[in-house]
Amino acid sequence: MPADFYSIVMLLFAIGLVVVMAFATTYIIGKKSNAIMRNPGVKVLERASIGFQINIYVLLINGKVYILAIQNKSTQLLDVIDAKEWFEKKQEFDLEALHTGLPMENPMDAVSAYLKKYVKMPNRKKGDDLK
Repeated sequence: MPADFYSIVMLLFAIGLVVVMAFATTYIIGKKSNAIMRNPGVKVLERASIGFQINIYVLLINGKVYILAIQNKSTQLLDVIDAKEWFEKKQEFDLEALHTGLPMENPMDAVSAYLKKYVKMPNRKKGDDLK
């Protein structure tokens, strides 16, 4: 009986040790991969989805703000703005919303509404084949 108890305790200890080591290894690898993948030169300022698989990204790269439209596997540069101008307009928008009592909205909502007419969105109905 004591030998069976000892073997069960050792088995549970071994399983627990394997789980703890797997968690620690995953945690360490995750931290290192995030540090490697992080790019200090590129920062995503805003992201908005304006339709099925259509997204608008606002990126800050080397003092310039790039507005990109990404649909499926294609990327289109919509505009390039100076970073100072972008942040001034964003601050004006936030102050205007604060003073008018309107709820604070994402500035990308206005950009999305403006850009919807430039991004071609197919008119599909339920049951249409995706090509």
